[in-house]
Amino acid sequence: MFDFEFEYKDKRSISISGINEVVYYAAGFGTTVSSEEILTHKFPVNVDLTLKGKDCNHSISHDGLVRISIVRSVD
Repeated sequence: MFDFEFEYKDKRSISISGINEVVYYAAGFGTTVSSEEILTHKFPVNVDLTLKGKDCNHSISHDGLVRISIVRSVD
């Protein structure tokens, strides 16, 4: 599992924990990133992202998004 922090132009940030899969669509194609690939994948900041965990789903807007930070969750 992984923890994400999203930072926006207006200085706000959103933290989400316990994620094991990320899905996004770019140029009409869906991309699914899971497991260890999450740490090395270059996620775009110009598309909306769907983060999936064991018991949750989160939609993240790309509007104003400037940075995505990812770390392995502490168990």
